[in-house]
Amino acid sequence: FAKRASRYAWSQMVTGVERMGSWTDFNLDFVVAGFGKCGSSSVWGNLAQHPQVDALNDRDFDGGDGAPEGWLLWETGRWYLPTQRVIDAFNAGECCDGLPARGPWYLRGEKQPSYVHSYFALRNLAHMQQTKVILTVCDPIQRFLMDRGRRWAELPSVAAGLEDREMANDIEVYRRMAAAIALARDFLGDRLLVMTTHDFSTHPTDSYRRIASFLGAAPFPAEHRAATLNVAGSAALSWNHPLLEELEQYFSGEYQALAQILAEVGSSVPPGIMLRTSGMRGDPPKRTPDTHKSVTASTYKPPRAVATDETPCRGFLRAGGEGDREEW
Repeated sequence: FAKRASRYAWSQMVTGVERMGSWTDFNLDFVVAGFGKCGSSSVWGNLAQHPQVDALNDRDFDGGDGAPEGWLLWETGRWYLPTQRVIDAFNAGECCDGLPARGPWYLRGEKQPSYVHSYFALRNLAHMQQTKVILTVCDPIQRFLMDRGRRWAELPSVAAGLEDREMANDIEVYRRMAAAIALARDFLGDRLLVMTTHDFSTHPTDSYRRIASFLGAAPFPAEHRAATLNVAGSAALSWNHPLLEELEQYFSGEYQALAQILAEVGSSVPPGIMLRTSGMRGDPPKRTPDTHKSVTASTYKPPRAVATDETPCRGFLRAGGEGDREEW
């Protein structure tokens, strides 16, 4: 080839020839492909406890700082075919933060929640006909605030945030969840499973039983107790009711689209998405610089379990759960 190309000027650009392979040559049974801040780390951590699952990126994940993430489909990028070199390296555990396979009887998986936002990653997953994909979905405003709440907490309105180009671009990512699910469905068909955080919070055992069945694995052991890992919540806007109301209006179209696509892919539709409300409203903690005292283990008194209008930390209870309540 190089000899024949030598007569052409562009031959100087030829630096080597690589053997190509097939997407089906990758030893990859499933991918947790999204969404970030929607429980993907919890799904990954619980799957890692299944006796038939090989958690490719970290077999000892304990939920501390987020599940380790692979990057196979970032390595392949926009390729139409993968090189045999990358296939061999991945299957041997020498590429993309992977580990060598435990054995042919294990289900080998990777977690990378940003794949769902990439057309090329989803396209290449479509060619991996042996690979199944799991998506975890949550309320779009709660997801947005977990990532960007601190920057928006003091803004007088949504319009004020949209005036900043960077902030405007940030918020748009969180209004494209429905479109990403629709694209994944079109590419993957029945190799796609969509679960919601509402499923895991209301019926954890049934949810993980469904995931195991989807992957073709045996049910989780009877002693398995679903754990919620890498919990990250923000109550920064729980007291800013006017801004929350504006955000709910701004996300109204996304709520409607999410309700429709979730029903189409056979997932449950959480009440908050149906009602187009984030459910994050609360009251600010009643503190002043003169009277506030540091909360310690000996002085802390937990708030009432049922939030009412008189409960100072109602926003923390609703937004972040036990972790935020104890910190408050």
